[in-house]
Amino acid sequence: MKGNTYIQLAVVILLALLLGSSFTPYKPAAGPIRTLVIDPGHGGKDPGALGTREREKYLNLGVALALEELLAKHMPEINVVMTRDRDKSVTLYRRAKIAQLHQADFFLSLHCNSSPNKESTGSESYVLGYNRGDESYRVYTAENKAILYEENHEDVYGEFGRIRLYI
Repeated sequence: MKGNTYIQLAVVILLALLLGSSFTPYKPAAGPIRTLVIDPGHGGKDPGALGTREREKYLNLGVALALEELLAKHMPEINVVMTRDRDKSVTLYRRAKIAQLHQADFFLSLHCNSSPNKESTGSESYVLGYNRGDESYRVYTAENKAILYEENHEDVYGEFGRIRLYI
């Protein structure tokens, strides 16, 4: 029951961020969000962060499915596309292709971070764009380390397939 409470809280926070965000996008939106791709990070052989009781891939999937259900109920005008709806591996390349295929207006990739510091609490949000600063690169590489689980990642991702990970 406690896990469901965390998922419900995460869904409420995600809806608040999605519907009431106040950041200025790199390129102003052309209109309302008609198609939203929800990407529950990790999955299959990539567990993501490992907690004492949970794996990130399951939390991400639970939050994504709950968000999909809430949006269908309260915002049926938004076409929601999931990159995965069960515990399976989906390559980063395929996730991007799904967004392109459906001409997504917004791509929401869900992740849960972990910390060795047991006192850590709260949440963080990243909006990744074209900034090439050290912190942005660290986040970019750490969050995309899943490509190392994919066969022929160097051929598919080119230079990014040979990234130096900050983990």
